[in-house]
Amino acid sequence: MVEATTLQSLIEGWAGHGDRPAIVALRQPEPEIWSYARLAGTACGLAAGLLRAGLAPAEPVALVGPASPEWLACCFGIVAAGGVAVPLDAQLPDEELAGLLLDSRCRRIFATRARADRLGQSDSLAGLRTSLLDESDGAQSWAALLDREPAPLPAVAPEDPALLLYTSGTTGVPKGVPLSHANLLANVTALRQERLVNVDDRVLLPLPLHHGYPLTVGVLGTLASGSGLLLPAGTSGPALAEALREATVLIGVPRLYTALLGAFAGHMSPRQRRLLDLCVRAQRLGLPLGRWLLAPLRHALAPRLRLAASGGAALDETVEQTLLAIGWQVLTGYGLTETAPMLTLNLPGRARAGSAGRPLPGVSLSIADPDETGVGEILARGPNVFHGYWQRPDLTAAAFTADGWFRTRDLGRLDAEGYLHIASRTSERITLPNGETVLPEEIERTYQESGIIEEIAVLEQAGTLVGLIVPNESTLRARGTVQVENQLRDELERLGGRLRPFQRVARITLTREHLPRTPIGKLQRFRLPSLWQQAVAHRQAAQPYEPTEADRELLAEPTAAALWSWLQTRFPEGAHDLDASPQLDLGIDSLAWVGLTIEIEQRFGRSLDEAAVGRIFTLRDLLRETVAAPLATQPAAQPAPAATPAGLPLAGWALHLLGRTLMALLFRLRVEGRENLPAAGPLLLVPNHASYLDPLALAAALPLRRLPGVHWAGWAGLLFASGSMRLVSHACNVFALDPRRGGLAGIAVAEALLRQGRSVVWFPEGRRSPDGRLQPFTPGIGLLIARTGATAIPVRIRGSFQAWPRSRRLPRPHPIGVVFGRPLAGCELVASGAGDESHRKITERLREAVEALE
Repeated sequence: MVEATTLQSLIEGWAGHGDRPAIVALRQPEPEIWSYARLAGTACGLAAGLLRAGLAPAEPVALVGPASPEWLACCFGIVAAGGVAVPLDAQLPDEELAGLLLDSRCRRIFATRARADRLGQSDSLAGLRTSLLDESDGAQSWAALLDREPAPLPAVAPEDPALLLYTSGTTGVPKGVPLSHANLLANVTALRQERLVNVDDRVLLPLPLHHGYPLTVGVLGTLASGSGLLLPAGTSGPALAEALREATVLIGVPRLYTALLGAFAGHMSPRQRRLLDLCVRAQRLGLPLGRWLLAPLRHALAPRLRLAASGGAALDETVEQTLLAIGWQVLTGYGLTETAPMLTLNLPGRARAGSAGRPLPGVSLSIADPDETGVGEILARGPNVFHGYWQRPDLTAAAFTADGWFRTRDLGRLDAEGYLHIASRTSERITLPNGETVLPEEIERTYQESGIIEEIAVLEQAGTLVGLIVPNESTLRARGTVQVENQLRDELERLGGRLRPFQRVARITLTREHLPRTPIGKLQRFRLPSLWQQAVAHRQAAQPYEPTEADRELLAEPTAAALWSWLQTRFPEGAHDLDASPQLDLGIDSLAWVGLTIEIEQRFGRSLDEAAVGRIFTLRDLLRETVAAPLATQPAAQPAPAATPAGLPLAGWALHLLGRTLMALLFRLRVEGRENLPAAGPLLLVPNHASYLDPLALAAALPLRRLPGVHWAGWAGLLFASGSMRLVSHACNVFALDPRRGGLAGIAVAEALLRQGRSVVWFPEGRRSPDGRLQPFTPGIGLLIARTGATAIPVRIRGSFQAWPRSRRLPRPHPIGVVFGRPLAGCELVASGAGDESHRKITERLREAVEALE
């Protein structure tokens, strides 16, 4: 087959494929199929009609609308007529779209009826000739331009412009990128030579067509190979799921694959997830077990799919390995709109993990001013590289070196075998006041590994690196994560250990809104500073709340009305409407539910149990659950848990003696104030918590006569997570405290134990301190004192943070000391905490007592 030298000759050659399907639009109720003959004939007929209507050589013509056979036919008709197709983002606001139409000097546009009507109201676009993409009849229809009579097409040279693409990337400054016939065909020819697709393939393209990657690789690459192009009915999950059942090749971007894998995992059983994990680990070792073991899952998701192509941004290595493990081939690469778009390809069977592949035939790469690791700015030249920006000689001059290399503004290195490894964009580098330069994408990739971070953007504010974070609410709810912001900081601290100190974020703020991205998934960094300021200022000012009819009925109920009024007073910055999240808008993390449920019980006489708390995701849910909750009862009527032992079994004594020995030998335990412990009677021991060693140290510090009657509140997520941990916990008199649903059952157990004359150890910080300093106490401890009148013993544990801080995987020898403070009589604490906020006042008094033991 003779290679086309222009897109015009490529289009005319499609007629030779006859009735072979070129485009399959998955519309309802039936798919619409355009053959190659129909596509070529329609494009050439439209070209003749445009010429008859006065289209000038190289005249720009805009296209604005969703991907469709009509859109493609019009695009190819413009190009065949010697014009320049200008695909524009259909999601742009009218004002921005009008600006691009003026900048491109378009006098004609193909658009949908709704968009055309709005553009017609703009005085600046007077005289714009509009043809409607979504109508096939009438004088304004695109089809009205079709010329049924054969007409010779004008001669077009390979260096003539064919497309004008606008790229704002991450900077927000629109730049017109003219691409010639030769630029585009250089990429198309390279793809054809690799035989990545064949005439039997069906290539699914669920991406907008105003970007170079889907238009060149997805559309031109597919049609130049004689394959069939699948256009899904939409980008929703069901639409893509239907299309995937027909596709053999998928053209996507990294965020699409991340979403697909998430949906894939959501339909897997625990056994299948374990099998997938096994296959991913095997794939990293070069063992493609998934081709056989995961065949049933692969068939259920995409029975015919064999190749997944990803572009537009770097594909995360974990995502790539998972795709490979499932049994698909993966095609990745690197390029820019200015390079039409591909510069390198990572071909199936020849891919190098972590790289962007090797240069395409005819493409040369060079690294300018490499540092000691070989990283520098990536320079490129070749037949696919554009010649300059539209009407911007200043930008064009800055885009090329003196000897003609295109400056990509990206950082990378070339290895010994010519594979390109991308570091980051030069324009996105952040230079800190100390002179250090950081690459935000590199930092974001590291932090993004956390399962509780859905998105993160790193930026600089006042000379400091900060992180704007979208939490993964579904994961947080499933885990029942304690203290959301603290957990996020813990994750950042853990993952930040892989980064150099100046690369770690110093501050974070949360947002529930998705971060702004281009249609192919790149962060629009120019918008981040204002979003950071909005998030710090609680995103945006509260809008007046207009309740629905159902909400008005709910608020008419007296308890709900009183609770809603109190919430707005208690949380003035967050309780704006019933859709607000207690977790993210009010700051009610898992442990804070303890205090909130206590206050609701005291003020409104309703008792929310753990199951009710677990069903609350909005303030509307909170009102409904409170209204439905039973009236609060006196806790004295609660029986002691039957499973609570009366003393230590033999296994418990053995574990205790082992711990006491380790404390003496490795940590040289010293105890002060043991005389402050009463010889008998129930005690509520209130220690600080800085390390996993704290319970061992406290147990070793207690007198042996006291141990059988001491019970320990332990986090269910750790101490009752497995059968072996449950056995150890029962042997050591540990009862479960589950703050995921408010911790109410744990409080009830502790209360019953104290009333039976036993002692309880309760760590009121709720978590290990991240820096060794005393953290705020949760109000559950105050509630226990208020209800039982138990004597409290403040306890200070010293040195355990230095011995085993949260940042270390294993402990190290370091002296540890335990100080028992003077007993605080329950009646005295209750008297000092009288009033509506009694439990809070008691809690604060206890914290002051522990802090005084420093």
